[in-house]
Amino acid sequence: LRLSWDRLMQNLDIKNLKFHDLRHEAISRYFEKGLSVPEVALISGHKTVSQLFRYVHVKIPERM
Repeated sequence: LRLSWDRLMQNLDIKNLKFHDLRHEAISRYFEKGLSVPEVALISGHKTVSQLFRYVHVKIPERM
């Protein structure tokens, strides 16, 4: 997977984007869409809130 990702990034001339960055992005977008902490944790597979919040890069809506 790593080799394929690196090759794709090179072919598209994209620098500084790691495959793992997509995980951060997806988790942040789930919260922006209004999913709750338990919903996002279930989707992402995180077992603790502290693990999950390492991936969040947005302001979480108050309802959570």
